[in-house]
This record gives sequence, C-alpha cells and structure tokens, in this order.
Amino acid sequence: MGIALKPHYNDVTTGKVYPLILRNYREIFTKSLRKSFLEFIRLYTSLKVSQFRMLKTTELQPLIMEIDQNLASESQKFDFLLLVSPLNTREAWLQFKKDKFLKSPKFRYRPMPIDPELVKRNLYNLRIEDIDDPTIAYLFRDKRKELDAMMTMLIDRGNEGFMHGSLQVFGNVNDNLLETAKAILLVYEQHSKKPAPPKK
Repeated sequence: MGIALKPHYNDVTTGKVYPLILRNYREIFTKSLRKSFLEFIRLYTSLKVSQFRMLKTTELQPLIMEIDQNLASESQKFDFLLLVSPLNTREAWLQFKKDKFLKSPKFRYRPMPIDPELVKRNLYNLRIEDIDDPTIAYLFRDKRKELDAMMTMLIDRGNEGFMHGSLQVFGNVNDNLLETAKAILLVYEQHSKKPAPPKK
C-alpha cells in the first residue's frame, strides 16, 4: 500500500520547502499513521495497546543522543539561579526603603563565567530539524527555547528586559500564589505594628 501527499509545504514557484509547514505535516501525519496502526493492532492482533501514543519509535537515531548530550552540556555550563541572585540584596532593600520605595534598587551580580551569545549560537547549531520523531524533536525545541530565554535573561540582568524574560521562562504568577503573597504581607505588616514586649 502506498501513501502520497500533495506537497503543499513547497513554494509553488521555486519548489523550496516551507520548513514550519513541513514540520506541522510530519507531526500530523505521524499521529494519523499511529492511530491507524492502533486500529489494526486492536482488530487483528492479540497485543494489548490502549493508546496510539504507545506506538513510539523503538530505535533512537544517533543524532538524538548527540543533541541530548549537547543540550545537557550547554545547560551545565552555568548555575542560572546563582547568576541571577543579587550579591547586595540587603543593602539594596535598605536603600529602596530609604528612597520611600520610589526608586528601583540597584543590584550587583556575580561575574558571568559564560558568554550567553555563544551559548545561543551553540544551541541553534543543533540539527533538531533532522530528527525523525516529532515528539522528541518537540521536546528538544522546547528545551532549546527555554535555554535561549535564560540566556536573554542573563544578558538583561539589571535592566527592564529581565522581567519580560522571566515571564517567558517561568510564566506569570497564578491567582492562588498572588493571594498567598498578599496574605503573608498583611500578616507581616500587622505583626510589625505590634508594640515590642517590655524588657524584664
């Protein structure tokens, strides 16, 4: 049995491939094939397979192992939390308080042991687009995107862009966490207004 697809992922005039459309084709086509295989297995074999996602590739490309090792190597070159943690937290807070909370505090950070732009270059030199398995390719692209955003945050330490990068990597604060934070601040404020107990 043969299967043919119209190459709508090609430019009609030049014949060149639109890479994002081709990627989408691969993902949808792979999912469709696995669903078809699942129906065949359920109807004509004794194998116990309940979901098409269980029909994964059994052999990994050497390229997958290579990219996995390179992603791990790039992510281990730096301690992200250490690099974005200010060295002068207490001093900055006291100055912020002294300025009546009107001026943004000035933070000092540790020197960077890496060049974020070189890390980005290494990340985008990885040939993730050549991976056959769309699920693994998606996971690798997602990890690369996260590391890329972290590098942008390191570049933006100490300026306004840092917050936007943080939202990209970690997302926004959910309502429950925000309400908890407000409750903690309220309790702290009430506690700090209580008179100190008399000295004995």
